[in-house]
Amino acid sequence: MIGSLEREVKRFTARLLREHAEEVKRDAKGFKNRACGLFKRCLPPFAGRPTEDSITRAGELRKQDRQWKEIYPVVILNHATLDPPIRRQAESNLRSALRSRRNARRRRRQRRRSIAGKNRSA
Repeated sequence: MIGSLEREVKRFTARLLREHAEEVKRDAKGFKNRACGLFKRCLPPFAGRPTEDSITRAGELRKQDRQWKEIYPVVILNHATLDPPIRRQAESNLRSALRSRRNARRRRRQRRRSIAGKNRSA
């Protein structure tokens, strides 16, 4: 098993070197750093909390201008059979989770912009 992984990685790196020879020739260290970073980002464990499919689906449906009343039965498991207080809590949790995800995305974007602005002025 380990030999197999090593062989596969060697094949992959040989192909990268062949296909990106000019870039490697220009900046070998930079290419290696970028390639390793991209490789690490594509393998688990991934940064942050794993995404929850129901929240993703709810976000997609909201982008299509669907009303929450239409979304709940689609993304909340057994929505119709839940007791009313539990159903309301599940609906509230879904809306909160989606709002939290959007706010986090907005904060990350703003942070990146402020960092980029600082780097330009430096």
